[in-house]
Amino acid sequence: SQYVYLYWEESPFIGIEERSEMGLRVYPNPVEGDLVLHCGMPSVWPSDIELLDNTGKKFRSWRLVLEKETKLPLGKLPVGTYLLRITTGDNQSIQRVLIK
Repeated sequence: SQYVYLYWEESPFIGIEERSEMGLRVYPNPVEGDLVLHCGMPSVWPSDIELLDNTGKKFRSWRLVLEKETKLPLGKLPVGTYLLRITTGDNQSIQRVLIK
């Protein structure tokens, strides 16, 4: 038989710590300075990392090889909610990030 799992979140942008299929966590969230990408399975391949606003406009982008912990400097960006899109090969993860 098949199962359907529903996930409900009252406040999706405050204090979130999302996990992805890539074994990736981002913290602290909300963030005031550096955002840490914690990768459960570090890669030898470069990842394309994009920070997008809620309209899809790209604010920043990086091309990095993800280590176990990789820091992204976000402290000088305007306060708001962003999407962090990480693409490594055929895998993609999108994480919500609140900058305060």
